[in-house]
Amino acid sequence: MDPFTAPGEHSPAAGRHHERAVARYYDRNTRRFVRLGGTGRTRNIHRCLWAPGITDRQQAAHCANALVLERLLAGGRAAPRVLDLGCGVGAGLAYIGARLPAGALTGVTLSAVQAEAAAAALAPLSPRLEVAVHRASFLALPAQLGEQDLAYAIEAFAHAADPAAFFAEVARVLRPGGELVIVDDTLCERALTPRESRLLARFQAGWLAPSLRGVAALAELASTAGLELRERRDLSPWLALGRPRDRLIHLLVAALGPLRTATPYLGALSGGDALQQLLGSGAIRYRLLRFSRR
Repeated sequence: MDPFTAPGEHSPAAGRHHERAVARYYDRNTRRFVRLGGTGRTRNIHRCLWAPGITDRQQAAHCANALVLERLLAGGRAAPRVLDLGCGVGAGLAYIGARLPAGALTGVTLSAVQAEAAAAALAPLSPRLEVAVHRASFLALPAQLGEQDLAYAIEAFAHAADPAAFFAEVARVLRPGGELVIVDDTLCERALTPRESRLLARFQAGWLAPSLRGVAALAELASTAGLELRERRDLSPWLALGRPRDRLIHLLVAALGPLRTATPYLGALSGGDALQQLLGSGAIRYRLLRFSRR
């Protein structure tokens, strides 16, 4: 068993319980994340990436979306079919759709609040593009999806209760040669210190992230499902760590002590503070992983 997998984690009952918890988490906090997340008008619910040449926060907020779009355009399809696994409020699909002449965009989210917001965000792209948003699990994708050219998950894969099932389900809907892009946190390949292990437990609990793994472990799971790892890119140097906001949260979490998990939002702040420290020590790396279906 993976050392970071709790006993029974992959049982159907445990998986359903976890997904209900993730749905409640985003139903309650999505509006707060959009308002306070620091990505402004982009409405992205993921981290900014300050890649070389990026000069403002809007570009940084869309950087992960731009990396996905880059892979999509490299495929050369005139009307690609794109699947966002954990689409949030639809900001990523809206960014990609604005730059496609034709195609089909589909988003999947567990959250009713997010599904409603994503459908509204994508509506202006129709009828030029075929758009759909499903409130569903990416471990049990809707049967009517059809073959996809590219699927991607930005800071969503870590929520998966069963990473093996995730890869198997994505492989089922990808066309042969189709690609999966994951942008998310991954474990380093070295042993963690006792302090890092404690921080990891706090991060995973606060962010409902049971699927954190090292790249080698993810590549093995994906390969079993018929997906081969083609690219691994460390995006960690593009993250802005230790911002004034992050330092304030660190002080708040330290002051709260055991009360830092009193509410799900406080738990998320505590988990984010732990993540900052793990990224700083190198125990976690923020990576782009690209797989192709055999």
